Amino acid sequence: MVGAERHQRRAQQLHRAQPPLRPAWRFRADRLGGGSPLHARSARERPDALTFSHGNSSALIASEMLNRMAGVRMTAVPYRGGPEALTDVLAGRIDSTFTDLANGLAQLREGRVRALGVSTAQRFPLAPDIPSVAEAVPGFALTVWFGLA
Repeated sequence: MVGAERHQRRAQQLHRAQPPLRPAWRFRADRLGGGSPLHARSARERPDALTFSHGNSSALIASEMLNRMAGVRMTAVPYRGGPEALTDVLAGRIDSTFTDLANGLAQLREGRVRALGVSTAQRFPLAPDIPSVAEAVPGFALTVWFGLA
């Protein structure tokens, strides 16, 4: 949290008041195979053939963590922001992205993308049907907080 060292009490109050934003890993629904829930086998068989978009540092870190921990190599494609990164997943130009639930919830409900997992260690209470990435890649956990300075 930005400025937490100067305003410790307020930072703790904000921490208790709001759950952290939880990015979810998304794939276009029509690009998912029927095998692994994280499509890792396909990524291992075709190194660098699959792509992931990232519109911020959190999505890049999460994607690179997934690459290392799952033993896969996907190609990073940078974007100016999360919505743009998700737009190209929807258009079929990119295979996957980590995005926050607010950006992709409508597309998820319409079946245009499939949420493969949330980046936190456990399932997110507001979306309990989406597994955590850690269920398929043990030890994977990344919680993202955005603060107001």
